[in-house]
Amino acid sequence: MENTHPPIRKRRKTNVWVVVGLSALALIAIAGVLPVPTMTAEDARPLLDDFKAFKTAIENRETPDAFSPTGDEINALLQYDEELDALVGIAYVEILDDQLYADVSVPLGMITVMLEGQYLNGSSLNHIEMQNGQLHISSDQLEVKG
Repeated sequence: MENTHPPIRKRRKTNVWVVVGLSALALIAIAGVLPVPTMTAEDARPLLDDFKAFKTAIENRETPDAFSPTGDEINALLQYDEELDALVGIAYVEILDDQLYADVSVPLGMITVMLEGQYLNGSSLNHIEMQNGQLHISSDQLEVKG
């Protein structure tokens, strides 16, 4: 009986330092994808207090005081609010002409373990609205790799 399988190639020995170096570069590239908020945690404290009061009023079905954060303030909330800590490093927003744009770097492992280590990097145009006391955010457009 003749063997119909292609021959098995011997695997070359890979220098462990090459693998470690390339992995480190990949991590640096991933970590450097999104800008870091310019506001310090101390400077963000009044903003965080206002946001907490806004959330509490909504949760209690009360009319909240107006809360209209700028893009920089939203980025600070994403960075420093304890309830939003799962979003640290995932989005960086800008508000232009009353539109909310976000640069995103979403770890796809959040969706399924089969995609662990993979990221969705891109830019999105988002729609935000309140419905029945709940904040709804959806991406109207998503551009990946230009």
